[in-house]
Amino acid sequence: MKSKTARRVAMTITVLRLPIVALFFLWVYTTHPPEGFFTALVLLALVEITDMLDGGVARRFGGTSELGAAMDPWSDSISRLTVYSALACVGLTSFALPIVMAMRDITVSYTRIITVSHGGSAGAYLGGKVKAWVQGVGAFALLSSPALDWSNGVQSAISWTVGVVTVLSMTEYIAGVFRVLREQKQG
Repeated sequence: MKSKTARRVAMTITVLRLPIVALFFLWVYTTHPPEGFFTALVLLALVEITDMLDGGVARRFGGTSELGAAMDPWSDSISRLTVYSALACVGLTSFALPIVMAMRDITVSYTRIITVSHGGSAGAYLGGKVKAWVQGVGAFALLSSPALDWSNGVQSAISWTVGVVTVLSMTEYIAGVFRVLREQKQG
C-alpha cells in the first residue's frame, strides 16, 4: 500500500469513529441498557476497534502524518467523552467521570503544545496508553453491568478505577513539560 493510500485509509478509520460513537450515544440514551445491549456492545466494539486500527495502519504501511497524529488523539478524546457521557446519562457512571476525562484531555493537549513549542516531542506516554485501555475496558464493563446484574458498588468501583487512572496518566504529561523546560534552561 502506498503511503498516500495508507494515510487516507488511516484517516478514514479515525474519522469513521465519530459517527459510530454518535450512534452509540443515541442508541444507549434512547434504549437504556440492558435493552438494546447487543447493539450498544457492537457499536462500542467498533469504536474501540477503529481506535486500535488507525495508527497501526498508518505505521505499518508508511502512512503516518502530522495531521493523523493530531486527529487520532482528538478523535479518541471525543469518542471516549461521548461514550462515558452516554453511560452517565443512563446512570451507569457519575457525570463527574466524563468531566474528569475532559479536564485530563485538555491538560494533556496544552502540555503537548508547550512541549512542542520548547523543542520536545508530543508523542504519547505509556500512561496515556494504559489510560486508553482502562477506559476502553471500563466502558465495556459499565455497559455490561445491567446485563450482568452488577450492583451500584461494582459500577462505582469501575468508575473510580477509570477516574484514578485517567488523572494519574495526566501527571506524566505535566512532568514531561517540566522536564523539557528544565532541559531547555540548562542547555
